[in-house]
Amino acid sequence: MESVQVSAGEVSSRLHLAPSSPPRISAGSTLRFSYALPSLARGWRMQTRFIPQESSWSDDPGLGLRELTAQSSGDYELQVRAIRGLDPAPQILSYRFLVIPHWYQSGCAQLLGLLALLAVIALIVRWRLAQITAQNVTLEQTVGERTAALETRTRELEWPG
Repeated sequence: MESVQVSAGEVSSRLHLAPSSPPRISAGSTLRFSYALPSLARGWRMQTRFIPQESSWSDDPGLGLRELTAQSSGDYELQVRAIRGLDPAPQILSYRFLVIPHWYQSGCAQLLGLLALLAVIALIVRWRLAQITAQNVTLEQTVGERTAALETRTRELEWPG
């Protein structure tokens, strides 16, 4: 492995080739791995696999480069091996890293978002109930006034003056 570079938007930085613990990469970041053949002798080719997404090895087109975008959180590992004919080299290069979710993908943030949504719904329901109650009071007053006016008119018509 020659280099490992991580970029998030416009910011790009190199990572250590042999970190003491797996580096933590933000979700959505792009990782660029550069690697080279162990020998300039003919017949060697490179193969890679990305654990846990890929279980089988895939041939490198000879560029010595693999670029990945870290989408979902989890524990990942890129493995690289050299192969000559059908015999792989005994050593597999690996680079392990952790992808951490964005702040809004965390359980706490999602719970807070759900609580905020429920609070907004409760406020809308409360506001609508207040409107309906006010309309009901107005309607009851109108019915009461018209009933009183009708009773008055009925009495006037029953007992002429």
